[in-house]
Amino acid sequence: MKKFCMSCWMGVACLLLFPVLAQASGFQINEQDTKAVSMGYAFAATADDPAAVYYNPAGIVQLDGTQASAGVALIYIPDISFKSSGTSAFGRSGRSSDADNQSVFVPNFFITHKFNDQWSMGLGSFTTYGLRTEWPDDWEGRYITGGTDAEIDTISVNPVVAFRPIKRLSLSAGPVLQYLDVTLKNKKFMGPGVPDADVELSGNDWAWGYSLGLMFWIKDNLKFGASYHSEVKHGITGGDLDLTGTPFGRFDLHDSASADLDLPAVTILGLAWHPGPLTLEFDAQWTQWSSYDKLEAKFSRLPTLTSPKNWDDVWAYHFGVNYAINPAFEVRAGITYDDNPIPDETLDPLVPSGERWLYSLGAGYHRGSFKVDFAYTYLDDEDRNFNNNVGDYNQTIAPGLGNMTGQFEDVYAHIFMLNLTYAF
Repeated sequence: MKKFCMSCWMGVACLLLFPVLAQASGFQINEQDTKAVSMGYAFAATADDPAAVYYNPAGIVQLDGTQASAGVALIYIPDISFKSSGTSAFGRSGRSSDADNQSVFVPNFFITHKFNDQWSMGLGSFTTYGLRTEWPDDWEGRYITGGTDAEIDTISVNPVVAFRPIKRLSLSAGPVLQYLDVTLKNKKFMGPGVPDADVELSGNDWAWGYSLGLMFWIKDNLKFGASYHSEVKHGITGGDLDLTGTPFGRFDLHDSASADLDLPAVTILGLAWHPGPLTLEFDAQWTQWSSYDKLEAKFSRLPTLTSPKNWDDVWAYHFGVNYAINPAFEVRAGITYDDNPIPDETLDPLVPSGERWLYSLGAGYHRGSFKVDFAYTYLDDEDRNFNNNVGDYNQTIAPGLGNMTGQFEDVYAHIFMLNLTYAF
């Protein structure tokens, strides 16, 4: 147990050092484990490595002794472009602006311990929501809140206990402690011929949620798995708003800020079939994005800033295959369809995303107590037309400046993952 506790806190400490980037619907992140990702994120019913703590903690009863896994995803987004329709005073028809290329590391850490045939415990440290978008300081959307730099970072720490009352049933539960950090940057129009000022809104918060899991063996080679991660309600109370770079600093200001941000609940249902060395799994994942109805900040001196979101609840569908060529080597593949939660009416440069397809390949190698897993995923996101009140500079700056419209294009990503697992 001493080794178990030490490994837990080392993993949590390492994870807190890394930034994040969203890859599932909205700004949700599903890159918590290499094996799961290489199977198209279909893992809730297989759940046979330490990352089961996230995908379905009821599955940790399958793991003998003490097992620890640490890994990282490298997410590379080479290009996101906005092609302007030239309908605002700051744009030109046909002009393309490119968001900065992104290379971001998303780590994970899990550890489990089996006490006996009925009781197991585990701990995971991972990222479930995150966002990083950077646009040029002179692009057309620079005056939108978060229009030059938007970051939403989260870290979740999730201890779980799993109980197997009968051979064919396992149940689990545990609290989730989540840290949230938000930074939104944009420019402020100061007048014709006057350099733009800089606006930065930032804050952080700790909040609680919980997770549940269930696994049922329909037959020895057929399993049903289900997991639930609750909504986490964040209330930022010590935030900051800074306006800098005004002419001669005469209008620079600092104000305190508070905001509420509810991160949605997630339910995963999975069915896995194991005919011999082959595993086939299909999962359906529901995300309660309707909880993200607005992004609102309140200040001590300035008027409240409200940005409606009104996102929709959505389903994602995952299918994965794992084949054991021999006891030491496995190959995997998977495919995911991720529906779009963002209505046309509230689409913005922070998350210029639509429906997504993800295609995954991977492999695993076992030797004694050691295991290494590799995965690659290609993400293909649809283009989105942008034509709503978010970019209406007639309302947000001054009449006659027009409404920013156009199209977000070329949204895709390459995801590489590696996990190392050791059984004590």
